[in-house]
Amino acid sequence: MIRVAILHLQKNNWAGGLNYLKNLFYAVSRLDNRNIEILLFTGQKTDSQFIDACRPYVTIVQDSCFDRKSPRW
Repeated sequence: MIRVAILHLQKNNWAGGLNYLKNLFYAVSRLDNRNIEILLFTGQKTDSQFIDACRPYVTIVQDSCFDRKSPRW
């Protein structure tokens, strides 16, 4: 099993990047021999619609340390 970690930096105004990530996650999930697990690291303030769109395809790891300008950041 290959595990790939992706850090989402919450640039929600970059719609192309969000669509790219969602399409990438979907494409990997459609592989016949799926031996790739994707982990998406993101903050607690990340848009819930983006999280819900990605949840079927990746493992979501949310933590406030990934929220820009939070005390843990």
